[in-house]
Amino acid sequence: MRYMLFIFIFCAFSCNSKTKKSNHIELKKTSGFIYFSFQGIVKDTLKMPNIKLTRYKPVITYTSDSNPYIDSVIIEDSNSKKEAKKLKNENEIIIRHKYRLEDIYFSFKKGDSIIYKDEEGFPVYKIINRKSKFQDLEYEMTKRNYLGNNVHKNFNYFQFSKLMSAEHPQKALKNYLDDIDSDFHKETEFLDSLHFEKKISKGFYIIQKQKIKFDRYNFLLSAKGIDFYQQNIGTLRQEFYNDSLVKYEFFKEFLKKTATYEAISLQHANSGNMAINPKLIYEFLVETDLVQTQSKNFLLYNYLQRIAEEMTLNDFKESYRLFLAHVNSTILLNDIKNRYLVDLDNLKKTANNVHIVNLQKENFTLEEFINKNKGKLIYIDFWASWCAPCRSAMPNSKKLHETYMDKDVVFLYISIDKDFGKWKKASEEENLDLSKNNLLALNYPTANFYKELKLKEIPRYFLYNKKGELIHQNAPGPKSDEISILLNKYLNE
Repeated sequence: MRYMLFIFIFCAFSCNSKTKKSNHIELKKTSGFIYFSFQGIVKDTLKMPNIKLTRYKPVITYTSDSNPYIDSVIIEDSNSKKEAKKLKNENEIIIRHKYRLEDIYFSFKKGDSIIYKDEEGFPVYKIINRKSKFQDLEYEMTKRNYLGNNVHKNFNYFQFSKLMSAEHPQKALKNYLDDIDSDFHKETEFLDSLHFEKKISKGFYIIQKQKIKFDRYNFLLSAKGIDFYQQNIGTLRQEFYNDSLVKYEFFKEFLKKTATYEAISLQHANSGNMAINPKLIYEFLVETDLVQTQSKNFLLYNYLQRIAEEMTLNDFKESYRLFLAHVNSTILLNDIKNRYLVDLDNLKKTANNVHIVNLQKENFTLEEFINKNKGKLIYIDFWASWCAPCRSAMPNSKKLHETYMDKDVVFLYISIDKDFGKWKKASEEENLDLSKNNLLALNYPTANFYKELKLKEIPRYFLYNKKGELIHQNAPGPKSDEISILLNKYLNE
């Protein structure tokens, strides 16, 4: 078997090298930075059985030693401009390319000039300023030629629901898990053979070995849950010492899963209760010495975001104070400060006024906005980045806006996002980023205004008359004919 595998590997790599077409590419002087250029499409969509197309993004990101925690985006999706990019001040970066349901990693160094190509729907990277005797960049394509293209190791809801609907669900689940585990072992054997034949570098071999291991852990932690964790707790805890792997998403995912199970186990041991929330996990992480510095930084950062999104402002403020005391990364401290507008926390707890902020982080009140636009109708669209119906209604909202562009109607978009960054990104995607009337709610849901009008579900639309009076607190949506009738009626008053 091993002999046949060697023959396959030799042929695969030999064929790859013989069939390469020469491309004339201008060689850039890249001694002080890493240079990227792009040829062809960047795929961001996967057709899955029994469901519509699944999109995954961002497609191409990178981490580095200077910032191992937060992925920097190179290409968001297939609609992104494929402009050449220079990455400065980085000695080495780790590219993470999302392909179908798997992450593919590539390592590049300062001075590298890299070209991305799409070859038969598969992402291929080539370094054009230096040669290597190793074929690290060809590993994923060669692996798929050997193992096939349909092995996905993300245990997800669609697979689970399909297995549970089988005639014998537990047997189906066991067979599925056995098949996936077998695939992990086949990939390990394939990787070992490449290393034995010196087809790949030692550093690449070590990282791919770690990826296979943690992909397997993450799969089993998702599929079997806390039972798998408790049965293998000694082995899994040993992996916490791999602190240098924080720059890789497979290790971040492992940390998030195991931290949750550690906190649940401790909660159960102390109180007999397995109910848990992000704040309890966060407080466990502050006190524990199980994880190393970079891993703890990342986990506290991750769970502080969950507290901000899922819990109260007071919970966030208490946790943020701990964050300042225990996290030593300027990158993470600044990110949280900017993401959740910490400097404006005093406004978030006020109830008498509705405070809003624009993309330049200038804050004012809704009352000030209404007074400034008296003499005009004001149509308010309450939305959020995470609200699918809100986002679906945006094209109709833009059409309505265009229809009344020369009329005395002001279209105001107020997001109830808690995360400034997510709101900003969604605004750019919806082409709202250039609008001066695209604003973020600072003290939602604390303000009495929201409570009195019971603003709990979105999208929701308000209409103010020319006197600045709220005349419809459940105005028709932008797609309906009724809204045009209302606007025309009040314009003529």
